[in-house]
Amino acid sequence: MEKKLDIIKFFESVNGSYKIDERARMIENISNQLSVAFNNNDLEKVEKITHEFENMPAVPKITYYRAVLIRAYLKDEMTSMDKATRTKINQYIYQKDNWVTDNEALTILGNSMPISVPDILIARMGKVLRYYKNLENCPATFQRRVSTVCVNYLYTALCIRKIDKYVSETMALIRTLPFDDRFGLKILITQYFEDMKNGDKKSMQQLKDVLRHAGLTKLAN
Repeated sequence: MEKKLDIIKFFESVNGSYKIDERARMIENISNQLSVAFNNNDLEKVEKITHEFENMPAVPKITYYRAVLIRAYLKDEMTSMDKATRTKINQYIYQKDNWVTDNEALTILGNSMPISVPDILIARMGKVLRYYKNLENCPATFQRRVSTVCVNYLYTALCIRKIDKYVSETMALIRTLPFDDRFGLKILITQYFEDMKNGDKKSMQQLKDVLRHAGLTKLAN
């Protein structure tokens, strides 16, 4: 006997799928706005986006936590973030062994480095370095994300935590990437950190002067 199609249920299911896709696209769009706001140091925009996430149903936790971390970073409150929030973020992101291949998890890792316990930070960076030892052969998305994680690690290790573990290996990994419009600036920043590590203040100043001359005054400062 031929099974009849329930038209009402059919359109309800299609409508539900459409709403889910629309919500996913909306969250992706807002997440992209968050990235732009972060790159522009636009705290007001980040505050607005975080508030939107707090009042939006079914926002992925990892996306919300990223907004929380970026807001804390721009407000210079990373080190004063309450312990409960830190614990929630750490437990959620790193509960799976494959976090190292998750683009959002890598983003959170980079953003949360200043509030990470040194031993845990070192362990996680070690895993990133081992997994992406052939970064030049990885997809472009992961090249960009991992190179950003590397730059953030150098900043955190040298300027905040004063640790040396994996610093040389991180610099070497960044330098395996091409000096082009995608990675050239990160390679220059890596050179600045190497000069810092070696105490070469003259070279550090020269690089800052080059950045200012190129119109990148905010970065140089």
